[in-house]
Amino acid sequence: MPFGKPSILIKEIYDSSIKCAELLANENLNINNFTMSRLMDKVRHFHQTNLIILNEQETEFQFVTNERTHRLISIYAQAVMIFLDTYTIVMLAIERLCGTNKV
Repeated sequence: MPFGKPSILIKEIYDSSIKCAELLANENLNINNFTMSRLMDKVRHFHQTNLIILNEQETEFQFVTNERTHRLISIYAQAVMIFLDTYTIVMLAIERLCGTNKV
């Protein structure tokens, strides 16, 4: 990988994603069909759009360091934070209304 930047293992992302999918499995979010091939399709798409640099073995990648990449990552991170905040607020409201812990 160029420039000695830290790389990210695709296997680590997959394992983390599976853990998140398991935590939210009963929430009807349609994320239970997450597979390595679906993840690789997305990784290849980001590689083709020059957001990441994928190694030849397709086992790890690095982010392209430019303003466009930083902006898109920021947008994705904000969207995830909004989703998690909304989810937490709804769960706390249900807990309060029902008087039982729903977490």
